[in-house]
Amino acid sequence: MSTINNMRAAGDARFKTVHLGKDQRPVSIMKLASMMDHSWQRGASFNHLAKVMKGQVKNYNLADLVTVVANELPISTESAFKEAESAGEKLRQEFFDIRNLDGCYFMTSKGSKKSVKSEKLQDRPRDLTFFAFLCIVDPKLADSRMTHANLAASFSLRLPQSIYDKDSDKVIEKIEERSVRKTRDDATGLDKLVGDNALSSVQSNLFGGSTDGTYRAPSSPAASNLGQSSTVKSPKMSRIIRESAYDEGDSHFNGYYGPFTFLDNQASFDAVFGKDPSILPFAPLQKSGEGSDIPIKEKIDTFVDSCKFDVFLDSCRNYYVGLGSDESDIISSLVT
Repeated sequence: MSTINNMRAAGDARFKTVHLGKDQRPVSIMKLASMMDHSWQRGASFNHLAKVMKGQVKNYNLADLVTVVANELPISTESAFKEAESAGEKLRQEFFDIRNLDGCYFMTSKGSKKSVKSEKLQDRPRDLTFFAFLCIVDPKLADSRMTHANLAASFSLRLPQSIYDKDSDKVIEKIEERSVRKTRDDATGLDKLVGDNALSSVQSNLFGGSTDGTYRAPSSPAASNLGQSSTVKSPKMSRIIRESAYDEGDSHFNGYYGPFTFLDNQASFDAVFGKDPSILPFAPLQKSGEGSDIPIKEKIDTFVDSCKFDVFLDSCRNYYVGLGSDESDIISSLVT
């Protein structure tokens, strides 16, 4: 039995009980040595605290664990926590580093796989909306103090959508870059609220074709089409109900019409997805809780928090124990 276990079995006064999380679970730890004690004594007591807290990583969140460590240490842990936060942000970026990514396939807005045979705009399938990735991240590349093994994850990202005109073979609008305010700065009233084109459509439907706001009653109840489907189609809704954007004779299509270099060029990846894109499940339309796997965002968040805790503990040890001499490190390791 180790020295610490012997002391614990004998009810040694150098042990205390702390409580973790909302359920206030009792955990026994060794009391930390004071700053006046030898560095090997501080090292031994801190190593025990770190070992116990690491054993609770799967059961409690980062805030609970950090709170216990911060309350026990006789020094400020603010700098250590800032180091951990910075390392965590760097680790998150590893998930969007093209050196860690492999591509799988494109998907439509309904989540169906779609094969692409050419980069040419006119040859691209319509409705390319998501792209699936496989990712392997080594946390030690973000910070050498992170002790966890590599994480393999699969996820998808949403592709920026554009409207492509087949007749001119050009992208006529990037949907994500629409600026509503740009065309309404000089507008007033309802025109400012809904836009000039939409206002004309509303007036035409509400006032029987008149755009001066004068109501014109229908000649008969049947002519009013009350309770019936309108023959006026919404350009946005037509993509969903498949009456315009997917007609054989239509020339405008929605989908991804950007570059295909995002797997090989980091600048291209950042331009397409952004530097901090929202991670979606590998099957992007899968409902939360479906399948046996942990949701990918939760899996990555837990991994990052665990690695941040590695950095936090290492930094706290340096501030509390000091880098120490070889002799003090050997002694503290023998005691634990």
